[in-house]
Amino acid sequence: MKYFNKVFDIFLYEGIFIFLFSLLLLLLNDQYTKLFFSISITSVIIAIVLGIIGYLFGLFQNEDLYEES
Repeated sequence: MKYFNKVFDIFLYEGIFIFLFSLLLLLLNDQYTKLFFSISITSVIIAIVLGIIGYLFGLFQNEDLYEES
């Protein structure tokens, strides 16, 4: 799984940044705060599931940048 690390990172960082953004919206009393909180929690849960699957099946591997395709 060549792109498993990238997919895991995308869901993890997306969840973290949307969570921080929703905290900012919470301070501003915005109406979309609940929506962004739920999106961030869902992204973090998906990242946790991907992390468990990657750990159990050994999918987290260091990629060789100089490897030919």
